[in-house]
Amino acid sequence: MGKEENAIQDKILKALLHVGGLFWRTNSGAFRGRNGRPVKCHSMQGVPDILGCYRGRFIGIEVKTPKGTQSKPQKTFETLLGDAQGIYILADDLDDVLTVVRGIR
Repeated sequence: MGKEENAIQDKILKALLHVGGLFWRTNSGAFRGRNGRPVKCHSMQGVPDILGCYRGRFIGIEVKTPKGTQSKPQKTFETLLGDAQGIYILADDLDDVLTVVRGIR
C-alpha cells in the first residue's frame, strides 16, 4: 500500500469519527520485527482496509487509489460480505464512503 492509499484511509477514518459507529483499520501482510525477522499478520485473504459497524450494519471499506484495482481475494470477500448482508464499499475518496454510510437507516 502506498502513501496515497494511506492518506485516503486516514481521511476516511477521521471523517467517520464524526459520523458515529465503530470503525477501525485492519492490518495484514508482513512486517519486520525488532530482531529484523519477518513477522506475518494472519488474517483472512481479501479483508478490507477498514472494518466497522454502523446502525447495526457490518461494513467493510476497501480503499484504492483512482487507478487501483481489487485483487481476486478482495472481490471474493466483497461477495461473501454481501451474501452475509454486510455492506462493502470500494472507495477511492471520502465521498464514496459518506454517501453509503449516510444512507444507512
